[in-house]
Amino acid sequence: MAGSGRRDFEAREEEIKKETKVAFKMFYPIYWEGLNILKDALDLLLKETKEALDEYANALFILYNRAIQHLESIRVLTEAGLYGDAFAVSRNLTSDVSMIQYLKHKPELIQQFLTEKQETYQDKKNDFAENFSERAIHNTLTENGVQPFKTSFQLLSKASHASAFGSQLYGKYGKDGKYYLKYGPGYEDMKALALFGIISGGHYDLLDNILIYRSGKSDKRPPEWKPIEDGTIALGLKIDLFSEAATVTLNELKKNIDATEDSQPSKETDVKQGS
Repeated sequence: MAGSGRRDFEAREEEIKKETKVAFKMFYPIYWEGLNILKDALDLLLKETKEALDEYANALFILYNRAIQHLESIRVLTEAGLYGDAFAVSRNLTSDVSMIQYLKHKPELIQQFLTEKQETYQDKKNDFAENFSERAIHNTLTENGVQPFKTSFQLLSKASHASAFGSQLYGKYGKDGKYYLKYGPGYEDMKALALFGIISGGHYDLLDNILIYRSGKSDKRPPEWKPIEDGTIALGLKIDLFSEAATVTLNELKKNIDATEDSQPSKETDVKQGS
């Protein structure tokens, strides 16, 4: 029979948050450490570039403004048991990091990136859409030894579209090999692990890109950057476990979804609400 579901969404969300914080208590010190180092690095970079802000630094600040909010949004959504939207936001985070790397390899496009207007993408008189397509970004980064969009990116992309396939990330994979619809929050350790791994790796990737930019500006390292560099190295060692676990878990989720993508939820047995 179809599950009747729970209507106490607020209470359920608090339960999930507590359960998540207990299950992933190792994650939180790493998360806050990474976020604080990242904010310290941005403060230093802003201080250095305040008098002479080059175009790439300007683009960096714009993209990091998005990326940090994406990191926090993924954490909050994961804690609330709203994993589908957390995966959709993860796709945006991946795009932010890829664009940061893309503009580094395509400095001639930075001005076009910075001057985009609402109608720019639709204007057939310019080549904006072609220059900033996912294919162009993928090809450029791949040519430069970067793997921007892994197999999991397609899965994350599907979560952000109104598709039956991607909607499975909003449901729950059952022991019977079927996906159950879910009309409210519910705790799932497998998805939480994948998402926490994504944002842990996100901290490191964003810090790494700041340090690469900074090293390209000057061979000299001011002493105030040493804690940032040392902290980034230490952070990388700490997040290896989470990042590896996230990759394995995402691949497992994709495998499960691939195995059930042709199935339809039964009105009698496959529809559940709440948990």
